[in-house]
Parts: sequence; structure tokens; C-alpha cells
Amino acid sequence: MEPRHTALSLCKAITAKAVISKLHSGAKPLSVVTDEEILKLCAEVWKREISDPAVNQDELNEIVIQAKPGNEDETATSAVTKGENVR
Repeated sequence: MEPRHTALSLCKAITAKAVISKLHSGAKPLSVVTDEEILKLCAEVWKREISDPAVNQDELNEIVIQAKPGNEDETATSAVTKGENVR
């Protein structure tokens, strides 16, 4: 029996595998790949993975970090959902 939705854990695993494969494809030596390039690649693959209609949108919108109001000592923090959290 097929599941109704693709789990986010599977999307994360596919993203990790795709990024690692791309980095080891030999297109560019790993010693010269920057952190920014890796983060950009992760974000691109992640967005492609979660755009699949089979992904559970309710799970994507689930908040993993609550928003915090700011005060005189700290700035306000926005909420982060599972779909936004790519690290």
C-alpha cells in the first residue's frame, strides 16, 4: 500500500543525497567549494523536493521554532516552519 503523502524525512534524505552526489560529481574540486555554494545548492534541491504535490503541505507548514517578540535586549524572531528549515 502506497502512503498518501511523501514524508519530509524522505525529502531531506533525497536532498542530502542529491547535494552530496552533485558535490562529488567532479565538476569542481571539493577544496574550492564554498559554504555559500553548498547552502545555495541545498536550498535549490530542497525547494524542488518540497514542490512535489505528494508532499504533505500540513507537515511543511508545521512550526518548528516559535516566534518570539522583541524586547529592549533582543530582537524579534520569526517562526520557522519545517518547509523553511533546510539546515
